[in-house]
Amino acid sequence: QSNNMRAFGLIEAGLAICLCFALVVVLSSSGCGAVPATLVRQEADGKLVYQYDKDGNRVMDYSTCGYKSGQPIPNPSTISVLHVVKPGSGDDSEAIQSAINAVSAAPLQRTGFRGAVLLAPGTYTLKRQVTISASGVVLRGNSEKDTVIRSALPNGILVAGGGRMRLENEHNKFVRKYYPFGSSSFELESVDGLAVGDSVVIVSTITAKFIAYLGMDKLVRDGKHETWIRAGERVLTDRVVTKIEGRTVTFDAAFPDSIRPELWDNPETDTPYVARYTWPDRIRQSGVEFLKAEHSAELNTNGFISVNNAENCWVRNITLDDFQAGVVTTGPTSKFVTIQSLTINYSKFYKRPAPPAILSMAGTQILHTGTVIQGRINNWPLSAGDPVCRGPIAHHNIRINCGPDAMVEPHMRWSTGILYDNINNRDGIVELVYRGIMGSGHGWTMGWGVIWNSAARELCAQNPLDHTDTSKPVLYKNWLVGGEGKNVPGYQAPDNKLIGTYDAPGEGFVTAPTSLYLAQRAA
Repeated sequence: QSNNMRAFGLIEAGLAICLCFALVVVLSSSGCGAVPATLVRQEADGKLVYQYDKDGNRVMDYSTCGYKSGQPIPNPSTISVLHVVKPGSGDDSEAIQSAINAVSAAPLQRTGFRGAVLLAPGTYTLKRQVTISASGVVLRGNSEKDTVIRSALPNGILVAGGGRMRLENEHNKFVRKYYPFGSSSFELESVDGLAVGDSVVIVSTITAKFIAYLGMDKLVRDGKHETWIRAGERVLTDRVVTKIEGRTVTFDAAFPDSIRPELWDNPETDTPYVARYTWPDRIRQSGVEFLKAEHSAELNTNGFISVNNAENCWVRNITLDDFQAGVVTTGPTSKFVTIQSLTINYSKFYKRPAPPAILSMAGTQILHTGTVIQGRINNWPLSAGDPVCRGPIAHHNIRINCGPDAMVEPHMRWSTGILYDNINNRDGIVELVYRGIMGSGHGWTMGWGVIWNSAARELCAQNPLDHTDTSKPVLYKNWLVGGEGKNVPGYQAPDNKLIGTYDAPGEGFVTAPTSLYLAQRAA
């Protein structure tokens, strides 16, 4: 335990220095001073002033991403070790799971923790998945150097609660009017049954009119129609009520889309509403930390850690060798999760026709920070897919040294409100783009995404529009702010022109604030 105590102290003491150094590494080669951003302007006292477009849309606030709304992950010394596991001569899955089960049976302390399982130095073999399903349980290695787990499983470690979200009080409908992107306060027809501190979901609907507005009803591949998103699909956005004034309710984070009644199919069924929920078996205050995981260098589609049905959980200081898909993931029902300080290494290059995603973050209020990915790959280092990726989600201070085939981009089907802040993928691509008929009809991958002060060979942000009718007004945006790289129009851009929303973009410009996430945390 003493090794990761020292490691944690070094991490915490050096965090600000490391982040500043990373910003210099990403941006210093431009040789020019900071050009102030206009989309988000930082005043001398650190306060931020947001620019609103003609429809009232603005860049989202990402400061609530991560464990306990952006708070530091607890110091290991505050979570007592209750069981120590030592490596055996064969499969160690049962020994690790038994220790996790024993800690899971311990009483939950006032701190929200039960205790930790410590994996002593040595090499472990994992042939069956181990699961943390109780709140307040931490699986901890001695350090990233001397606690090693070998796994060839699709997912070696699962951090996931049980049961399901139970909705209550489903009658609090929004007043039927337009709400711009970036809004966190909404007028309801009634606030009966709602109170400050309630965990709620905002329930909205993907409508046929919305799909048609973006031309996503016209995806045809090899003569067959492709379904982008099914009309009528309900989308749940997880929030906490922070204020109620009259019939106006404020949430802990903005809703990750604009709300446009003109794109509803039926106002009676498509009006968004707020529902309180309970979920006693959702896992909280659990994590995995301070260890190394190894996979053979053969071609694979395996990952190592999956987090879902989780709130206020974390994964930190993990080294991962040669896991090639879903290396660490957060699922659709994850909230307030921090993924911090991963080191992901690749020793062999494979060219694939359909590259897998290394890291995929679904859910909401997810923070991914401080990761290094290295070794030649043909993968998506950072990915997202479908409306279950509900911002704010922040990727911050990520360094990728993986060659020209490393593509930082969302995968498919309307993820919203994701920030790519200080991403260094100098040899590869960072883009928020249309993918058309690719795959099974990926279409528009992202709305309201932000690339902020990132470095890549090519940078691209496209505003979502109907490629078959460019006379329609642009109602949705993706932003590209500052950074270094060649700005390109991207896939099927009309007239091969830039169609995003730009602020001092690429070509050696940098902006102030240099990090949107850090500036919002400090404001």
